[in-house]
Amino acid sequence: MELRVRQVVWPGFDGYSPPECPPSKLPHCTTADDAAQLRLCTTRVSTHRSSLMATLYEQELVKRCDTHYVTQCRPGYRYGTPGYRKNCVTRPVQTCYDAPVLRRVDIPIKVKMASLEEECRVQLVPTPRTTCWDKDADLCPRVPELAHTVQKLYRCSAAISEDQCQRVRLTIPREIW
Repeated sequence: MELRVRQVVWPGFDGYSPPECPPSKLPHCTTADDAAQLRLCTTRVSTHRSSLMATLYEQELVKRCDTHYVTQCRPGYRYGTPGYRKNCVTRPVQTCYDAPVLRRVDIPIKVKMASLEEECRVQLVPTPRTTCWDKDADLCPRVPELAHTVQKLYRCSAAISEDQCQRVRLTIPREIW
């Protein structure tokens, strides 16, 4: 008996020619472990105390007096003599005032300062090195197709025969004491 069936066929196989596709390139990369010498530095901040002298200036007011001479004249008359005559007297006059005076004062102080300490060393640091290039690739999609084929079927039948019997002798095992 013949039966018409559909069969999946892949192009490029079974006598079909593959479809034409444009050339494709894919990046291809390899990674290699490498080591580079790097100068690594660590910086530490430490504090230390120091004694210094601070200079301050205090202002004081001191009383100062200056003496200068002033001449005073006043009109005067003489007895019995007609006319005007000046009567002048020179006297010392004292002017006092508060004058500012700066006084230097040194005060010891303690200062806490920060200092930087840098420690450097050369160390091997693992650095991966990646190399890439373009590689030709076949990126042509292959789509299966259905083809009509004919399959031959054979019919089989099974028959049951007559009983076949054989005589067999059975022995029962005995227990020995």
